[in-house]
Amino acid sequence: QRGIANGALIFTSMALVTFALRYPVGRFVEKYGPRLMTIPVVVAQVIGCLLAARAYTPWQVLLAGAFLGTAWSAVVPVGVGLFFEQSSRGTRGIAMGVYNLSFAIGTSAGALLAALLARFGLSYGIAISACALAPLMATPWVFLRLLPRSVRKTHAELEARRVVSNADS
Repeated sequence: QRGIANGALIFTSMALVTFALRYPVGRFVEKYGPRLMTIPVVVAQVIGCLLAARAYTPWQVLLAGAFLGTAWSAVVPVGVGLFFEQSSRGTRGIAMGVYNLSFAIGTSAGALLAALLARFGLSYGIAISACALAPLMATPWVFLRLLPRSVRKTHAELEARRVVSNADS
């Protein structure tokens, strides 16, 4: 649609950057936890999608792929880490299944949404840009809903004390 002759550039760039960064990013997540990487992953994903949606030259396509590769190098360590925070040792298999199902639903829904938006007259660039915002919408949920159990327990204990305190007064 935009005259870019070689669409494989974005995938090659993405694959090379993902390959180069997957191990160091995984170690970083292991050392500091998945939440610290959530925001940079979302930002890299959104920038990569927005660049891909507006790329007109091979260099822009390569740059978009580099941002997407940066995000993809961390998606698995961050996602699995967040789900494992919510599981016990005995439910890790379930957590992994939920992670994979969530991942498949998200990628499928994004592709279908982009195709539907494009079908109803929006350019692919606008459609992809709209889908790029999905990670931004999910980020507050990651921080508010997927809090570690220890934090939720502490919050629940504080709330229980507040209720008791209010009942006494």
